[in-house]
Amino acid sequence: MDSKEKILIVPSYIASLKHYEKLVPYLEERGFEIEYFLFGKSSMSEYCEEKGLKHHILINDQMFQDVGLKNIPIFTPIKKRGELSKKLREFFNNYKPNLIISAFAYNQSRMQALFSIAKEQKIRVIVLQWALGPKENVTKHRFLRQIFKPKDYPFLFKNGAYRIHRWIVKLITKILDTLSIGPGYNYPNFTAEKYLLITEGDKEARLLMGYPEEKLKVVGSLDVEFVRNLYQEIEASPTKKESLFQKYDLNSQKKNILLISTTFHLEATTKFTDNAGQILYFENVIQTIQKIFPKEKATIIFKIHPREQDIYSEKYQPYGVKVFGRESSVEELVILSDLYLAHPLTSVNFSASGVYKDSIFFNFSPYDFLDETGRNFGIKEIAKTETELENKLQQYKEGKLAKQYQDIFPKGAIENILSSIFDLKEKI
Repeated sequence: MDSKEKILIVPSYIASLKHYEKLVPYLEERGFEIEYFLFGKSSMSEYCEEKGLKHHILINDQMFQDVGLKNIPIFTPIKKRGELSKKLREFFNNYKPNLIISAFAYNQSRMQALFSIAKEQKIRVIVLQWALGPKENVTKHRFLRQIFKPKDYPFLFKNGAYRIHRWIVKLITKILDTLSIGPGYNYPNFTAEKYLLITEGDKEARLLMGYPEEKLKVVGSLDVEFVRNLYQEIEASPTKKESLFQKYDLNSQKKNILLISTTFHLEATTKFTDNAGQILYFENVIQTIQKIFPKEKATIIFKIHPREQDIYSEKYQPYGVKVFGRESSVEELVILSDLYLAHPLTSVNFSASGVYKDSIFFNFSPYDFLDETGRNFGIKEIAKTETELENKLQQYKEGKLAKQYQDIFPKGAIENILSSIFDLKEKI
C-alpha cells in the first residue's frame, strides 16, 4: 500500500474528534496518512494544535465580513451556502484524499455540503457513527412538547423557529439548483457511500428516517472496544494501575465515584440554565452522593465536558471533589472508578458499559428526551429525583444494586470498521 494514501477525518465537534483519534493508530499501522478537516477555529483546532495533529481549517465564519447586510434571514444563509460550495471546491481541487471518514451530517448544511462536493469530485465518503442520539420521532416529540414554553425553554423556541427558516432556505436552494443558478446551494442527503452504525436499533431508526438499507452496516462501538482493550491492559499490570492512581492523585483504598457533567448551561439542545444554575445542579448531586458516601469514605471525581471551562473547582472544594477536564483520559477515569454516575445522553456511557462498571443514571433536567436516548445505550433505569438517586446509592453501598444497563454492543468493532474501510478502499 502506498504510504502516501490519505484519509481525511471530518469530526462534528471535539468529542467526535477524540473518538476518531482512537482509530488512527490502526489506520497508520496499515500505511494510511491521517489528517483532519475542520470548518473553523474552535476547541477542535486548539486540541489539534496541542496534540500536533495534522489538520486543515476552512474558515467559514469570516466569509461575510465585507458584506454589510450580513444578517438578513434567508438571503444570508443562501449566500453562505454558495460561498461554502466555492471554498470546498477550491480545497478539494488542491487536496485529494483517497477517502473521507466523517461524522453524521444530520441537519448540518456544512457537512452535507462537504458530502456533495466530495461526491462531485469522486472522493469516497464513509460516515462512522460515534454517538447515539434520539430517534427522529423523539426529536419531534421534544420540540412539539416544549417549544410552546418559550420562557422555560428559550433555546428550544429559537431552535424551532430556526428549523422553519431552514426549511424555507432549503426549498429556495432546490429551486436555484434546478435552474442551475449559482455555484450550488442545495445539499442532498444520503450522499455518503457507507454508514457504519453502532447498534441494530440505530440501523432500524435510520431506516425509518429514509436511509437506504444497502448503505447501512452495523459495526459496533469503537469506544466500547477501545476501553475494553485498555481495561485488560491496565488490569494485567498492577504497577500501571497504581501509577494511574498516582497520576490523578486518587486513593485506591477509598471508593472513587466518577460523576460525568452534562452541559445544561451551554448553547446546545440541552441548555436550560446559566453557569450558576449548572454549578447548583451538580452540587445537589454531589450532596446527595455524600449523604451515603461522606468525603472521608469516598472521593468524587467530576469529569467536565471537553467544551466546558472549569467553573466548578472553587465551588466544589469544600466537598473534596476532584475536577478534571481535557487534560485527563475519561477512559482511564472510568476504569479507576468504583461507581459511575451520568445522565442517559453522554458518549462516556459507552466506556462505562464497555467495562461493565457499576453505574447509576439520573436525569433531573426538564428534558425527557434524554431518557429516551438512554434506552439506545441499553439503560434500564433512570433516577428522576434526588430521593431515587439516594436510594440507588444506598443499594450500591449494600451490594444490592441491580445492573442498570444491558450489553447491547456488538463485539469486534475495530476489526469491523477496518474491514469496511478496506472493502471500500479496494474499489478506489
